[in-house]
Amino acid sequence: MSKILWRLFIVFVCIPNASDGQSLLRPASFPTVSSDESFVERMNNIAAGYKPFAGRSAYQPVMIEGEIRELLRRAEAMRQSDRLNMTTEQYCEKYPLDEEMCAQTSETYENIIKIGDRDGTYMQNKFVGRSFDGRDVFADSHVHNGPCTPPQRSKVFSNKILTSGRYQTSDPAFEKMMITTFRAEGGCGNHPNDSGGYTCYGISQNNNPEIDVRNITRADAEDIAHRKYYKKYNFHELPDHIRGDVFAFGWGAGPVTAVRNLCRVLGLPERNVVDSEIVQAVENYQGDLHNDYLDAHQQYLIKCAERPGQKVFLKGWMNRVKLIRENGCHYPTTNPIYR
Repeated sequence: MSKILWRLFIVFVCIPNASDGQSLLRPASFPTVSSDESFVERMNNIAAGYKPFAGRSAYQPVMIEGEIRELLRRAEAMRQSDRLNMTTEQYCEKYPLDEEMCAQTSETYENIIKIGDRDGTYMQNKFVGRSFDGRDVFADSHVHNGPCTPPQRSKVFSNKILTSGRYQTSDPAFEKMMITTFRAEGGCGNHPNDSGGYTCYGISQNNNPEIDVRNITRADAEDIAHRKYYKKYNFHELPDHIRGDVFAFGWGAGPVTAVRNLCRVLGLPERNVVDSEIVQAVENYQGDLHNDYLDAHQQYLIKCAERPGQKVFLKGWMNRVKLIRENGCHYPTTNPIYR
């Protein structure tokens, strides 16, 4: 008997009627979290006419949608542009998992995933180096608005500091992650396949109609990110060592997705905005939250790459995860970039 038929047999034959005499096919209290729930509860909801997961398998973990569509759209626009402008060798170096254009080996997929893996460094409550202004930096989960170490050089992304510096003193964790964001995002463009329209520094016109994206500066982009992502979802309330990581996740996949995944790592009920319970759980977390959270980010992107046509972007996503791992607020820098 197949797995699906066996499950249906259990649900409709083996489970007795409810003790109160009511049918099992009554509306169930559907959870507010996005994690996978029981097969029985899903069937009850479907029988009651409530289908929040219509079109999805009852056995498949539910994937938070959020703004991942925006990430995929931007990645596809970039790939189409690269395909037109690169040689085949250059293109396959960047998109080795494009099965149509590039030869595949049995190790290709696994080796690309390894790019984003953690390096084993664990630094909580330890001295890790000096900040931009020469102060000592400690990886302490209770530190808020303290200094951060300078960014680490990369062989893949820009090694320039392109931020305005206006947040370097007031919020070093945000400043450092915006440095990382600008290194990964590049400049401005308007590819015909990009449904977001003209995009500068990760800010797209069609998704920000109130902003004249063609005329924004990087300083404007910093302020937009600070207002619409960082402050709106209370990322700024988190301790320094994790707030930039949550912002980076939210920048690509949506702030709600970033907060929910943080809750999962912390073992908390999911919610959409950082609150005091999340902050306390972060401060009391026993382990390497920087890398544990980035493991969740990495797995999220691997899952996204399983969608039709998205595997070609996996290498770029894993390189971004690696860049974020190496550039946490309290991450030791062996080859730093200075303004």
